[in-house]
Amino acid sequence: MTDHRMTATLRPPSPPRAGRPLLAVEFTGLGAGEDLQFLLSSLRDTHVHRVDPLDTEAAPTITGFAQQVVTALAARHGGAVIGSCTGAVVAVEIAAQLHRDGAEPDLVVLVNPQCARNTYLLEEHRAIATRLGANTTAEPAIDVADPVLLHADLLKHAESFAIAQGIPAEDAAVFAADLCDRYRAWFDFLAATARHDLPPIDTPVVIIVDESVAAAGLWKPFADLSPETEVITHHDGPALTSPPLRDRLAALIAGDAQ
Repeated sequence: MTDHRMTATLRPPSPPRAGRPLLAVEFTGLGAGEDLQFLLSSLRDTHVHRVDPLDTEAAPTITGFAQQVVTALAARHGGAVIGSCTGAVVAVEIAAQLHRDGAEPDLVVLVNPQCARNTYLLEEHRAIATRLGANTTAEPAIDVADPVLLHADLLKHAESFAIAQGIPAEDAAVFAADLCDRYRAWFDFLAATARHDLPPIDTPVVIIVDESVAAAGLWKPFADLSPETEVITHHDGPALTSPPLRDRLAALIAGDAQ
């Protein structure tokens, strides 16, 4: 594993080759995690597929979802797979599925990758409940391993939030249920990643780590995925809004930088 910091002597990126495929794993429906738009806007000549790992109703496991993605794309080509935050788990599994199908990608890019654990789920639950106006410090910790209790607690806070926003009582329950469906999908996904074992892959892996993120240590299980793993650390805020990192990623995806 190579570990180095970004420097000012980056090789200028060449324009991406037209049609080079990129599979971007992002949370488009929930709006969680890193926004890949900054990177995708730099790759206008690249053929981009975007998938949302919260779309798991037909495939409740990470492996099943990866199989569905690979089958839907009929991916028989090289290219790059990129995933950020907890979506990195899905990106790795998609890369492994491509390899099993004989279409190993040229590169896997993981931005601030995280492996969810129960403590992570509890922190996320508290953050969401706080956004909904709950005083989480005055309440006992919810058992995030129990999806029924978790959903009931979120529904309670969502209904209180709706009423506080002036939504009529008859509409507040519908509002809360719709909101909690989205949160429940998010927690179901986090729970699935917590149970999922990362498969080793032969594809080169580039890991982008924002050292200012408190949970940055959650990326470490990804460090030994591949014999060809490069870790790039930075301190400049969201990785995909950093021009040097964005240019570096664009060049890597285009296959024009080492």
